[in-house]
Amino acid sequence: MSNQLNSVSPVPFGWGNDCVPVQVEVMKELTDVDKDALIIAFFVGLIVGGLIALLCAKLCIKDIIKHKIQHEEERHGIYPEKQEPPPAYQELDKQESGRRRKKKKRQLLEDEAPLLVQRPSLGTEDDNYEPNTLADAFASPNSYFMEASILRQDFEHTVSLDIELRAEKIEVFLKMVNAVLNYAHRNNFISDTQYDDLWAKERDQVNRIISTCKRECNDKIAELKKSAKLKQDLIAFQSQAEMIETLIAKRLNTLLSDERENLKKELAKYGVPDDEIKKLLSGLNDSMKKLDQKIASERERQLAALERKLERRRKVVEQEQVEEEQANTEIDIRCDRNLETLDKLVGAGKLLERTKEELLEDYERDCRKAKMVQTENYQKKKGDLQSRLNKRKEDRLRKLQDEQERRKQEFLRKCEKSADIEAVTAEFHKLLSTFREERENLEGEFDDRAIDEFVNLKRQFEDELENIFSEKELNFQESIRSKANLTQDEVDRLMKNHRQQMLDLADRRKSEQERIEAVMREKQKQRRLKKEEETRRMIADQQAIQEQENTTIQRLLDSQTEIDDESKKKILQEHKENMENINHQLRVSRMKQQKALDEKLASRRAKIASLKEDRENAKAEAKRDREKKQAELNKLIEDEEKKLREEQEKRKEEVRKRLSQETKMLLEEKEKEMAQLVGRIQASIVRYKARIEKDKKILEEMEQKVTKKVEESVVDRDDKDEVKAVLRDYQQNMMNLEDQMNEGRARQEQKLKEKIERRKLQKEDIVERDLREELQDKRDEGRSLRSPTAVMASDVLNRIIVEQKHRAAMRQLEEEMQLEMKKQREELNKEFEIGLKEELDNQNKSLLAQLALISNVKEKDIKKLAEEAAYEAGAEKSEAVKIAKDMKSEYKRARSSFGM
Repeated sequence: MSNQLNSVSPVPFGWGNDCVPVQVEVMKELTDVDKDALIIAFFVGLIVGGLIALLCAKLCIKDIIKHKIQHEEERHGIYPEKQEPPPAYQELDKQESGRRRKKKKRQLLEDEAPLLVQRPSLGTEDDNYEPNTLADAFASPNSYFMEASILRQDFEHTVSLDIELRAEKIEVFLKMVNAVLNYAHRNNFISDTQYDDLWAKERDQVNRIISTCKRECNDKIAELKKSAKLKQDLIAFQSQAEMIETLIAKRLNTLLSDERENLKKELAKYGVPDDEIKKLLSGLNDSMKKLDQKIASERERQLAALERKLERRRKVVEQEQVEEEQANTEIDIRCDRNLETLDKLVGAGKLLERTKEELLEDYERDCRKAKMVQTENYQKKKGDLQSRLNKRKEDRLRKLQDEQERRKQEFLRKCEKSADIEAVTAEFHKLLSTFREERENLEGEFDDRAIDEFVNLKRQFEDELENIFSEKELNFQESIRSKANLTQDEVDRLMKNHRQQMLDLADRRKSEQERIEAVMREKQKQRRLKKEEETRRMIADQQAIQEQENTTIQRLLDSQTEIDDESKKKILQEHKENMENINHQLRVSRMKQQKALDEKLASRRAKIASLKEDRENAKAEAKRDREKKQAELNKLIEDEEKKLREEQEKRKEEVRKRLSQETKMLLEEKEKEMAQLVGRIQASIVRYKARIEKDKKILEEMEQKVTKKVEESVVDRDDKDEVKAVLRDYQQNMMNLEDQMNEGRARQEQKLKEKIERRKLQKEDIVERDLREELQDKRDEGRSLRSPTAVMASDVLNRIIVEQKHRAAMRQLEEEMQLEMKKQREELNKEFEIGLKEELDNQNKSLLAQLALISNVKEKDIKKLAEEAAYEAGAEKSEAVKIAKDMKSEYKRARSSFGM
């Protein structure tokens, strides 16, 4: 460019012929521009700017999209895939922040429960707030988040139920121990100081048990959290945590059982008689078994109530999803209807194609923006309603909890000195069950209230939105009239057509609603049938496992010939109770894992719904931005739906595998327990035989000492005659006793033969019936042959085969019955042998006491002789004291019989 000096040039101005022409000097700057250089500079700047923008976009667009998605997940409560899961277990004394929900319940659990399962959250960083009411679920952004919320609440309630029942068991156990000590104190077996000491020891020991379970649980969970694989898999993490929780619960039961044995030792240490301790501990054990059964029944009742509650809530959610889907298509349907009208006007030449597109795009954008604003206001109103309902519920729940705590303390004061273990257990469990029912009724009441009020709020929102759409519709019609320059007749026809379209739309909505309701009913029916089928399959699996385990335990008992029938009954009863507990644990575990899976899948569906909602909202943006954003969201939605399908199949298979592993683990634990029980019974049999032998030696020593004493002291003829009379009576008693035993054995053996014969006849009938049916089946098959000769030959061959099978089956049955008879006879002989030995011991003690009395042995001397004989036979102090006590009793009985 080059610049020139400023110059002056004349500028003429004229006003026609009536004015005087003049000249005005105007200063101006003249510049010469290099056009080629300007073009080059422009393109260079454009290229450099484009490169810079491209680099910035490449670095920022991905982060912007990721940040937006994470923001939506946090806003709606979705758990991020890569986020490390929070601990599945936590200490009960963790300080609760935020809301004061369930304050009394948490306090009870903090004091009594050994551990708490804390379900990983849905992804909100604010863990102080956990959705716990139906109002919280209703306040969710959409129905899919609502579904995820109620599934999470259902899982949390299932977990807290286990904790609450475990806390109840510990609390009732302490009341049982207190009743035992009350009985001992009331009967003067222990003093006031001993009572206080024992009660303090038991409470401290139970607290130590709880601390031990907590510590072991936390250690195992700490090891679990170190697994990098489990950090990315919440379902697997929860499953492993559930298995740990099951083992810790069994550990708790074992420690409580050990504590009962420890109580037995403590009572013996303070001098409580053995028979009283046995009676007290027997009552305590029986009450604990009854309590376990009641708690299991209560758990089943509560789980059934939770299932009914979940089903009611699911119906509400499904209705919300249906209405939500209809609302999402409302604007599209209106646009389609208006497009038909615009196309007619374009066809009639009243509108240009470009004008049609502008009108429709403006209408759709206005409707969507209005809906977004109205939806935002609706969400705020839902939040306000949620706060009000939760505040009312918290107030009512707090009052109920205070009232329940007052009633509980009143009951505890009344039974503070009670010694009736069974009555205290039954009444306390009944009271706590009543408390749960009252809370359950309160939950149901507020669920119904939340449904009514949120439905009314939604109807209000829908009415307001419908009014807004109607206003937008009128504005749209006015825009058409102004753009198309329509006459009044054309406007009337247009409005009439619009009204007809609205009527058609209403009819279509009604038909669609009826169709969807039918689909919902079918869905609910299929869900019910699926649940029934799963229940039947589960029962069949449990029965198969139980039959297999029954066969195994029966074979084990058959091989143990030294174990008597009473002990075998005890083992079988223990086995039955163990199998019931295992089946119950597996049912609960299967339910929890399925609930965790449902929640995980619902969370992913909620994430997909959030992306679809963003895609719908993007339609309100400008066309260029809208298409780009919708393409990105379509890709994300497609990826999430693919992940959902893959995860659904993967998780189902993992749940099946984990249940199989848990079943195997529980059965192995049960087998160890049964082996220990059999071992304890065998050891008790060995100890019993050893005691019998020892008693025999003691009686032999006693007989020698008493005989020696009699020989030394009996010199008078009358005394010798009296001794002979006693010995004759003793011999006669021995003969009578042997005759009675033989008669009893003969009667029992006859009954045994009749029993075996009946069983043999029953089995023979079964075998013959099966063989007849088999022969008939073969005959029916043979009739399909065309040749009569072939039919006859087949019949003869089948009869020979069946007869051979019959003879083989009869031989096998005879062998089985003989073996059973031999086994039963051995057990019968053993039983009579033990009975005879005990009766002989009693007769020998009586004889020795009578002889000692005749020989003028004093009571203190007979006690001394008994203790010396016991020590010489190798007995311990307690056994010696017992023998001396028995001989002293026999001595007194002999003195009474002689009238002395």
